[in-house]
Amino acid sequence: CVLVYGLSGGPPDAEALRELGAAALRLSRGADLLARLGEDRLALLLHDADEAAAARVAQRLREGLPPALAATLELRLHPWRGSEVGALIASLRAR
Repeated sequence: CVLVYGLSGGPPDAEALRELGAAALRLSRGADLLARLGEDRLALLLHDADEAAAARVAQRLREGLPPALAATLELRLHPWRGSEVGALIASLRAR
């Protein structure tokens, strides 16, 4: 599964994006991959995770963010195979 999330509430803030990325890395496992999709969007590619597992990660991310950091999270489900990471990130960037 892939968890795609971005910042809301105005123009991209580099510090807020770094904080969001750091929170995602704290929640990730060794086989997961964090990718930047654009100015204000990141994707956490969750290896061997189903929709329920992705929802749990999204909830923990929401709970782990400082209240001042307005983050919007959306789940996008994609199968993830290590050999297809580049194509998957390209397809997510195009959305």
